[in-house]
Amino acid sequence: MKKMKLVVFLGVMLVSIFALAACSTNSSSSKSKTTTIDGTKYTLLKTLVANRDKGLTDSDYNDYFSGDDSSAAIMAIVSVGNVYVNGYQIPYLTDDGTASTEELVVDGQKMMWLDGGAGYETWYWDAQKMWQGSGRDLTTTAYDFTINLGYREGEAIKLYAKEGESTASLIEFTVINTALVTGLDTDSSSDTVTVTTTSETDDGDVATTVDVASDQFDSDIAIGDIVILTDDADKGLSAKKATAVTGKLVETDDIKNPQWLATDSDKAVDFSDGLIDRSHVPEYARNTQFIRGQRRLNLYDYDADVTMWQTSTGYSIGFTRGDAAKGALEYGINYAESQTSEIVVSTDGSDVSSDTYWVTQDIWDTYQTELTRAKALLEDSSATNLDYDAEILNLANALGGTEDVGQDFVQNPLGVIGSMQKGTKSS
Repeated sequence: MKKMKLVVFLGVMLVSIFALAACSTNSSSSKSKTTTIDGTKYTLLKTLVANRDKGLTDSDYNDYFSGDDSSAAIMAIVSVGNVYVNGYQIPYLTDDGTASTEELVVDGQKMMWLDGGAGYETWYWDAQKMWQGSGRDLTTTAYDFTINLGYREGEAIKLYAKEGESTASLIEFTVINTALVTGLDTDSSSDTVTVTTTSETDDGDVATTVDVASDQFDSDIAIGDIVILTDDADKGLSAKKATAVTGKLVETDDIKNPQWLATDSDKAVDFSDGLIDRSHVPEYARNTQFIRGQRRLNLYDYDADVTMWQTSTGYSIGFTRGDAAKGALEYGINYAESQTSEIVVSTDGSDVSSDTYWVTQDIWDTYQTELTRAKALLEDSSATNLDYDAEILNLANALGGTEDVGQDFVQNPLGVIGSMQKGTKSS
């Protein structure tokens, strides 16, 4: 993981956007904390943030960002969840709550301004070094803060000014990420633990490593666990095992949103995945994709507990099957074959009777390749539980489903079941 710069010096006023929720306004005293760096004393600024407890739910996000104008969505968010730094409401709004077309200038310095062509104007702010040296437009920054600092446990942002000044020149923030551990290596000579995990790329998940100081590493962490990585301005990077809860996913009428029945509980409940950074959690362990594997391979009927990994506040980060993974894959293989035994291959269906389903050769070949790979994995003595979990999703994608028709093919591959059609040959 590329470590984010946690202390950034800025000669401008810094602002932050948080999401809305029903809660009281919080504040921190401008004299409650000071810090000294390179002989310069900084004082924590008074920052008022309404609606701070949590960020956007999936439903909230879909409501606000239903159109093409993300700037309007951000304005709608902050017009309800007001954010103030040193008395300035951010983004810069007029008295009636609409977006101002004027620049915000403080002490002769331009702080916020509109830029872009007609219909594409976006509010910009002068915080060019906020994220590892790259400038970010206000809309992007607002979205980042909404999901990064408004929803996740332990995340915080602090704005400081030089003593006697009222605009920020120092920012400290704590960043939370999550990771699935695929390997561990302890180096006693440097007192570090190297965590092998994955990282998202355009070409899919690839292996990567994260180094954590031994005294910041939770000794309970083992391979196969999901951990919470906290990158703190004061303490540096730490790793803590996420909360592991065993139980079963229970199918509901809303096929994409099962309920959770914890072991020893007699009632299944809804659960929330929040907006959590899962950039080091592979696809197969993430909520949506794991549930897709359960659904498409009928693993709801496979009687084995799975593990839900949670934040300390109860949000679901992801799932693993542990020792039940191999049996689940075997069950999934048998189920997939039972669903495809009468499907035939055709170019256009004109040679297939109207009571028979067909798919094209490429769809069928993709499925057969994955089915062969899954069967071989069962015979591989070196395969791990995580290997089985990963293959369950691959097989589920190749088998496919009808529930994702019309959605993005990469994120929701249709596979055989989603692509099959009845033949048109006359009887």
